[in-house]
Amino acid sequence: MFEDLFKHPKHITRHREGACAAERERFLTHCAEYGAARKTLTRFAWLLLTISQYVDVGPGRVVTLAEVEVASRRWARRRHGRHRRDRTAVRKAFVRVAKAWLRFLQCLEEVVGDKELFAEQLDEFAKYQRDERGLSPNTTKAQRRQLKDFFKNLTTQNASLAQITIHDVDSYFSLKGRQGCCRLTIRTKAETLRSFFRYAASRRWCASSIAPGIVAARIQVRELAELPKLGRRPAADCRCRWIDSGRYT
Repeated sequence: MFEDLFKHPKHITRHREGACAAERERFLTHCAEYGAARKTLTRFAWLLLTISQYVDVGPGRVVTLAEVEVASRRWARRRHGRHRRDRTAVRKAFVRVAKAWLRFLQCLEEVVGDKELFAEQLDEFAKYQRDERGLSPNTTKAQRRQLKDFFKNLTTQNASLAQITIHDVDSYFSLKGRQGCCRLTIRTKAETLRSFFRYAASRRWCASSIAPGIVAARIQVRELAELPKLGRRPAADCRCRWIDSGRYT
């Protein structure tokens, strides 16, 4: 697998001689079999090499999520120093790939009792998206992560989907806006929520007004400040404005 991803002998040697080379290669092969693009596999390979240097994955050892989090912060500080925003992005990537790899190796200690909200409904929706609409496994997994994030951030502890209202959706997008989510991310999340609640309404799990409400909703996001000089990225300030998302249906 390393020979397929890298052309420079120096890079191949580095990956071959790094810690847990066989385990890293098995995971990359697994990802390739599930349709991961070459660019994605290359990025995973470099991250896995780093993860193997910061996380002790010895024979028979169980790794805790806390260990992964600590390792990600150490690496992010070393790589990006004082650039907090850059540290956050790479740290999240580190944790995401590390968890996937360790689960594949069956050596990640899962949190007992951390029950997924509405797991049965999410399973059925994923099956519908995959079998009826022809979406890829990667897309359905990404949608599930977005939906889990929505359920996790509900302002009230809704016992059933029937108790969720369009106001919960509005509150969620307001929260994402305050957290600095870009407009493209907001739109992607809106499309996923709209698709889910449209399906949920067809199964009589929730009110039929939620999905249309997301189409017509005016989603609150953080307003981008004017482009700074020297070609830097747009900076987000604390002001907000409303944008009409109805055209992204």
